[in-house]
Amino acid sequence: MINLESLLIVSDKFNGFPDTIANLRKLKHLSISSIQLDCIPDIIGRLTGLTRLTISFDQLSTLPESIGNLINLEELIIWNSQITSVPESIGNLINLKKLSIWDSQITSLPESMGNLKNLGALKISTIQKLEIPEFIKSLPKIYRIYNGYIDPISKSLRSHTIEIKK
Repeated sequence: MINLESLLIVSDKFNGFPDTIANLRKLKHLSISSIQLDCIPDIIGRLTGLTRLTISFDQLSTLPESIGNLINLEELIIWNSQITSVPESIGNLINLKKLSIWDSQITSLPESMGNLKNLGALKISTIQKLEIPEFIKSLPKIYRIYNGYIDPISKSLRSHTIEIKK
């Protein structure tokens, strides 16, 4: 199991990460879906070989600062969460090419995201309209920004896609 490269965990009973997950040094893809967990433990930051991380936790309210240790991460997808902010350490993910945060409560993006020089696609869906900062639009490799939100009056999904030509 130490040579495992891809791991998918889907369970409504999954309630925590064993410390031994840090021994999976060759793990490149991790996908976790759970309705029980409300946080991701700091141990996730020890999986530095990850290139793709997909998280779907109904109760997730924060991302750990240790997520910034995943310097080989190219794709981060977060679904169905209650997170309200992204940690500053996300700016350390210098190889990140795609960031998707769907159905969240995010109200702003940290300035450290200006360090994501390889980010090409940003997709965000929130319960309220999120202003995309200029430092995101000026990233050298950004080509698409999707910004979706629930209109408070009509209760319908509104979205705006920006295609950036460089």
